[in-house]
Amino acid sequence: MGKARLVLALLTLLSLLASFTSSIASCQELVYEFGVEGLGVVKFALVVDDEWVFSKPFMVGYALSIEGNSSVIGVLRLVFKCGDTVSSNDYLLGLVGKGERLSSLIAVRPTASLLHCEEDYVVLEPTLLLYKLGDGLSKQYSYPLSPLIVKLVKSVESTHTSSCRVSVENGTALELCIETVQPWTPTSTARLLVSLHSTKALEDVVVGVRVGEWLLASRIVDLTTASARAQFFVEQRILAALWRGDGSLTLTGYAKAGKLYVETPLEIVLEKPNVRLLVDVETSKLVAGVPSTVVVRITNAWTKSVVVKGVELVFNETKLWFEVGERLATLDSLTVEREVVVNKTGTTTLEVRVCYVAGLGVSGCVEKRVNVEIASPLKILSLEPSIVEANKTIRVTVLSLIDSHNATLLAYPAGGGKPIVLAKGLYLGRNIPATFELVARLEPGEYLVKIVDEHGYESNPLRLKVVESKPTGEYRIAVIPLQTSAVTGEIVEVRVAISPPRNATFKLYRLVEMPKPQWVREHILEVVEESSGTYVVRYRAPSRPGTYTYKLVVAVNGVEKEAQFTLEVEKRESRNLQLSPLQEIISSQQLLPNWLLYTLIATSITFGLILFRRYGRGA
Repeated sequence: MGKARLVLALLTLLSLLASFTSSIASCQELVYEFGVEGLGVVKFALVVDDEWVFSKPFMVGYALSIEGNSSVIGVLRLVFKCGDTVSSNDYLLGLVGKGERLSSLIAVRPTASLLHCEEDYVVLEPTLLLYKLGDGLSKQYSYPLSPLIVKLVKSVESTHTSSCRVSVENGTALELCIETVQPWTPTSTARLLVSLHSTKALEDVVVGVRVGEWLLASRIVDLTTASARAQFFVEQRILAALWRGDGSLTLTGYAKAGKLYVETPLEIVLEKPNVRLLVDVETSKLVAGVPSTVVVRITNAWTKSVVVKGVELVFNETKLWFEVGERLATLDSLTVEREVVVNKTGTTTLEVRVCYVAGLGVSGCVEKRVNVEIASPLKILSLEPSIVEANKTIRVTVLSLIDSHNATLLAYPAGGGKPIVLAKGLYLGRNIPATFELVARLEPGEYLVKIVDEHGYESNPLRLKVVESKPTGEYRIAVIPLQTSAVTGEIVEVRVAISPPRNATFKLYRLVEMPKPQWVREHILEVVEESSGTYVVRYRAPSRPGTYTYKLVVAVNGVEKEAQFTLEVEKRESRNLQLSPLQEIISSQQLLPNWLLYTLIATSITFGLILFRRYGRGA
């Protein structure tokens, strides 16, 4: 029979919730039945919605019945968990006698800490507290229930927050809730609503609100119907002295009836007034490594005066704070000029933060962001000529706004690739133009010429075009054979000097007399550049002794010049020992290996003797 009554109560709660929620299908129910020693059988049902809209009360339905011989006071404790934020409220369910049943709805308001919740869901952890009455004492039983997950729907509207606590003393329970609309604005009047619920009528209940030891308001009320309400208004002149440095405030509501006392804290969320400061930022041309001026103009467009504490400049992860400490009346302005040194080039964001104090514990900062271009302290003023022949002189004029002791002049191929060092170890004096003359030892093509210093600063690029040198005959060659004689097959060297130094190609020819005189091209083993304009040409001497005439052709930019010289070639061993006639034949021929030549000669002699004997006798 008791279970049927509980089910009926649950259905009643669901029908009540349906009038407050869009759909009863979105509700969550908890139903419990357990035995308690000394109490009997306790039956409890809890119904909540799946969604909590902060701008509206969150309705919680409950039903409680006791099958026993004792009277019980029921209290529901709800713990709210959202991320790292934890808060709780206690709600008085009422007094339940033998065979009686309680069922009703609780309008739950969020705690102030839930306004800071950044999650989409809150976890409700309900706990049923039962107080057994008897002999003037109250024995407490605690039953944690299953957690519930409720979706949060925040609102841009003002939100009612509350804080509720219950105290049980000598068989009497008193619930105190303090409620207000959040956030508060220190420049306005705040309203506090205090509600009291008790298990019996009470007289001369002292109700009040304080901050620490400061009493804000107090009143005496009677709970003739076991409930009462009281309103308190807190003026802004009182609030001005209460706000702490961090802009927070916690009130404490309390109620006292004889020995029965209950208090509850209420955190106040501060809405800062809309202080309007107009900030304009002007910058001279910013150059890396060079002191530059930043001008900040501040105008007070608010209705009250403010004190400008200081200005903070933030750029490239660097923060600079400048104290100001000046008061600005409405529509007054002030200008702050400061020199800064920026170390990085390129486009960056300059952030200006103007911090103020507006009284009533209100302070803050106004931010202004501007994009600025920070130039390099290095600049190539001129590059002459912009079109130059390879290995010709160019002149580069550079201006530096800072001292640089180890600058490098680089040429970047226009098509990409590693830069080519034109000159390094250059000194650049501050604000003193410097001109450098150097030979453009670059392959024909287009280049971007820059100068980079030891601080990592890079100049503007200027384009340089390198072309091939025009063909001219204005050069001389000197061909110097390093040896006038050689043995057969020996490597011979000839030194060639080109003035002025040029890049050149070489061809070697040998004069052949048969059948008619003509120049035959010889193979060059290698060409080695000993120094600028000086080369060594290596070739191999002929395999036959004799006197040979050679012609070396040198080509520079398509213009050829030639020189002739002779080489005396001797037999390989003639300088050290006398060769036999057979060895001379073998050495001079050098056409077949020695073992094969000896075999052929021996075979020829043998056949000659055989023929001589046969035909010589017949004659």
